[in-house]
Amino acid sequence: MTTQHGTEGPEGPAPGLSTRYVHASEELDAQSAVHTAFYNHPTFGLPSTAGLLDDAVKSGHGDRRYVQAMFLLGLVVLMMVAGGCTGGGKDQSGSATPKKSTQQAQQPTKKTTVETTAAGNGASSSGPETAGPAKTGTITGRVTDEGSGKPLSNVYITVGWEDLQRAALTGSDGRYKVKNVPAGKSASVFGFHEGLYRYHNSSYDDHLHIVARPGKTLTYNFALKKIDPNGKPEVSKPSITPRNAAPGKSVTIELNARGGKGGLSEEVFAAIPKLGRLVLLKPAGGDKFSAKFTIPSSAKPGEYPVTFFTASNACYVPKVFPQLTLSLKS
Repeated sequence: MTTQHGTEGPEGPAPGLSTRYVHASEELDAQSAVHTAFYNHPTFGLPSTAGLLDDAVKSGHGDRRYVQAMFLLGLVVLMMVAGGCTGGGKDQSGSATPKKSTQQAQQPTKKTTVETTAAGNGASSSGPETAGPAKTGTITGRVTDEGSGKPLSNVYITVGWEDLQRAALTGSDGRYKVKNVPAGKSASVFGFHEGLYRYHNSSYDDHLHIVARPGKTLTYNFALKKIDPNGKPEVSKPSITPRNAAPGKSVTIELNARGGKGGLSEEVFAAIPKLGRLVLLKPAGGDKFSAKFTIPSSAKPGEYPVTFFTASNACYVPKVFPQLTLSLKS
């Protein structure tokens, strides 16, 4: 039988590369050349990619079905190796992104659940804390520059992004603390820093599945690195309406965002660290993103900075994060 890569007669494969020897679980071809086992798993309803190729040969339609098989195999390869930094997920409450966030282009192959034991890049948890509701935990840590090792201030830390939305800001020592994180829920930690730093995702970058536990503090340290400025998304026209409001009332927050290497992700945010809150802005037509935010009734009167930022599907963030002030009146 003749295939596109060689011939196979009654005495076995003739010189050339038979389809029987270019797929999973077999290390040598007819000429004793090494082929790494790679796709030894079910593919398109057949026992393996090998089965797909061999079925083509046995059917008598070797040439045509071989080309089709290789085309489908190419699609598998593309899906497996395509990647970006989108490894987060639906707040990681499901640990996998059903949408295209900088949380879906490539999911980690294995995650470590972090609850009370040390794991990953500086992630560990400690004993009971004295403050906060019994059904919440705290996530704390330190952020540094990957190149110099120095602490980074003004890094926006977000925990979750859809259902769970918490935010904090690192101080001059690079340290942060996110309080009142609901216990038992997946709580991925993200770091956003203007000045052309790549954004960080605990799920994608460190393969961690972070879960807060009641009354406990988990420590998660990580580093940020500089990236090429050419991939940054663009943001403009931030707005808050009204700019003066009372606790318990709602305001509309909007931002225009577009572009970025790999395309704009669904992560378009307004962070209010002083309130400990993150607002996910959703598409509102064209480049506009918008959301209504209800101010916590427990918020005290004062001035609250609101910072706007987004990320591309390849982990790029804007060079500058625009900022407005929300004034709360009693």
